[in-house]
Amino acid sequence: MSFSEDLSSFKHANRLLFSAAGTWLAMDNGIPLFSWDLNEAIKTGHAHGVDRADIYGCLLYVKAQFMEFARRCERFHIDIHISQFDARVASELL
Repeated sequence: MSFSEDLSSFKHANRLLFSAAGTWLAMDNGIPLFSWDLNEAIKTGHAHGVDRADIYGCLLYVKAQFMEFARRCERFHIDIHISQFDARVASELL
């Protein structure tokens, strides 16, 4: 996305980022390094010319993972449905 892209249609925050009570769900102190395979991240970063010392730059790995996920959703015709149900309730409905 470039800074010149028109974002005027975005008028509301993503409601999925907030609890039913309106509190922010995302952890602002989260460290993304704990969530991903660092060896794979470093390999992906290296493939894109990122020095292994720039570990956050190596998180291009995350983008690569999401891109592969999107390709598979398209290739295998996967539909994703988002719900506000608690996981315990949703599992009973499935």
